[in-house]
Amino acid sequence: MKNLSIIKPWYQDAVINNIAMPTRRGGKDSSEYRWNFFIKPFIEDDGRCRRFIELGSNAGFYLRKASNLNFETIGVENDPLYVSQAHYWEEKEPLGTKTIALDLNEFVIPAAHTVLLANIIYYLNPGQVLSLVNILEKRVLNVIVLSRHNRISRIKYPCEKKKIFQYFSGWNIIDSKEDKKHWSVLFKNPKIIEADIHELVIYNTKNLKKGELFESSFSEMVKLMDSGKPFDITKSAYYNYFIGMPHFKRMKYIERAFNLFDSVKKNGVLKPLIIKKHINDYYRVWDGDHRFIICKYLGIDKIICLIL
Repeated sequence: MKNLSIIKPWYQDAVINNIAMPTRRGGKDSSEYRWNFFIKPFIEDDGRCRRFIELGSNAGFYLRKASNLNFETIGVENDPLYVSQAHYWEEKEPLGTKTIALDLNEFVIPAAHTVLLANIIYYLNPGQVLSLVNILEKRVLNVIVLSRHNRISRIKYPCEKKKIFQYFSGWNIIDSKEDKKHWSVLFKNPKIIEADIHELVIYNTKNLKKGELFESSFSEMVKLMDSGKPFDITKSAYYNYFIGMPHFKRMKYIERAFNLFDSVKKNGVLKPLIIKKHINDYYRVWDGDHRFIICKYLGIDKIICLIL
């Protein structure tokens, strides 16, 4: 039996191994046109690796475009046909894109530079949209919304531009595009920054000695963890940083440190650091000291942060 993802028409344009997949759309309103006119102008294209997430990613056309710009790309899609098409494309022409088969209301959104909502908001009820925006406010720097001017019969909920702007009323509007059929807008989150790691400190002057001890001891621990060589944990500076604490509690902290290091090394920072304005244009890390040190060690020079 042939793969249904090949037989059934694709909503997005796809040419796989020089073979054009059957498509439901034609004319000017192609996936390529939408990307070039509505989305790409809002993308920061400086070659640095950042996280790009699309909620309702269909077959992954826009994910692949973002991947070509060196983004780490994650798509979330719950339509079985679109998921099968995306996975087929990822298998036949791998670009590092990753499509997750999941209802977007169940997806835990990680810290990200950009989230794309392309013709998806009007499939959510108002409560779901508000919940989504509240989550994005705590984790995402930029949101690109692509939507229609007019509602069509299969769309469940209104998609008026004015309504969507109300949802994002606390965000900064950076730019917008429109043609006769669609419009798009780039919203920038005033509560999130992509901080340079050299702008961050993890202690203040009141706790300078303790902070320096923590940073040096955990930095040593990170190097030991990454070496792959066996070592005596009880002789490490990080173990002895918790002086006065029972052995089993110290080991729990160290086990968490191992898990966190593995996670950041494999997946990057999944949860924004929480920071607060400090002196001389620096920010103090309020929550995320361990992630900060791990990022310094791994050479991650930009981190998504939530400002208190």
